[in-house]
Amino acid sequence: MTAPVSQVLSEAGDPYSVVGEMLEYFEHYQLATWAPLASIIRRERAASKQLYLVWSNEHQAWWGKDRCGYTRHIERAGRYDRAGAMSIAG
Repeated sequence: MTAPVSQVLSEAGDPYSVVGEMLEYFEHYQLATWAPLASIIRRERAASKQLYLVWSNEHQAWWGKDRCGYTRHIERAGRYDRAGAMSIAG
């Protein structure tokens, strides 16, 4: 018997690797009924890889790399994943 998807995802160290395998399966077998789910998964995977800049209104500058200091030069600003940026923003 196959484990439910929720169990597989919760047991995976990296759920996106499992999701990636699922997407490959869907695409390989051209499962049209899964197309909406596959498109949602692709969007979520892309969003998880996006990096964000964090602006400080107090310092009128960008947060620096590794949460160290501030800079007004965007090329010197730190890049954070969504969770990191949200934790800084509070």
